[in-house]
Amino acid sequence: MATKNWRMLAIARPDPMMSFMWDITLTAPGINIKSEYFEEVTVPIPSFQVDYATDYTNIKKHYAKELDYGTISIKFYEDAKGTMLRELIAWRNRIKDKNGNWGCPADYQGTMELTPQGPDGVASFVVKYKKVFPTQISQITFNGENDRITYTVEFSLNYSEFTFS
Repeated sequence: MATKNWRMLAIARPDPMMSFMWDITLTAPGINIKSEYFEEVTVPIPSFQVDYATDYTNIKKHYAKELDYGTISIKFYEDAKGTMLRELIAWRNRIKDKNGNWGCPADYQGTMELTPQGPDGVASFVVKYKKVFPTQISQITFNGENDRITYTVEFSLNYSEFTFS
C-alpha cells in the first residue's frame, strides 16, 4: 500500500480565496442596489446568547437565551456620480425622513441573498437574509491620491437561512 504525500496534497489544494466567485442581490422597496458596486461582504453566523441559572443543588447551568443574527457589513465601491450613496441615502430616508417622521418597516426592510460559487460554477451554499435595512454608513476618506472611493455600510437583519448544496 502506497503512502500518501500529504505535503504535496496540501500544495495542490486550490487557494480558497481564489476558488470562489460570489453574487449578491439586495432588494428593498423603491431602492435600486446594483451588485457591481459590492466589493466585500462580511457574513454573520447567527449565535446564541447564553443565560445562567442555578439549580436546586447550587450548580450553575448554561441555557440558550435568544438567537442573535448579528449585522452584515458590506463594503461598497462608489462611482463618480455617487450612484450607490444616493440609493443608500434614499433608503435611509425611508426609515426616518428629514422631517423626523419614522417610516413603516414594510417600506424600508429588504431582503438579501448571497451565493458563493465554486470553480465549477455550482453554488456551494445560499444565505438568505430577511428584514434587512442600513443602520450605519461609514465615513468616506478622500486622500488626494486618486484612490477608489469605498465605504462600509452596516445592515441590521431579523432572520437568516443557510441552504447547502
